Amino acid sequence: MSQVDDLQNSRIESLDVRLRSVEQAVVELAQLSKWIKYGVLVLGATLGIDIQSLT
Repeated sequence: MSQVDDLQNSRIESLDVRLRSVEQAVVELAQLSKWIKYGVLVLGATLGIDIQSLT
């Protein structure tokens, strides 16, 4: 029974590690998305495009 418990615990730990990795990736993508949005606004302003009228 102990081996079964150990196997289940290792699977749970593995899933936990994967979930934390996915969560970190989502946070990083959200931050990257924000920076890209600002970059597009700056680029549009530099080129003289009123981006807010396009959205």
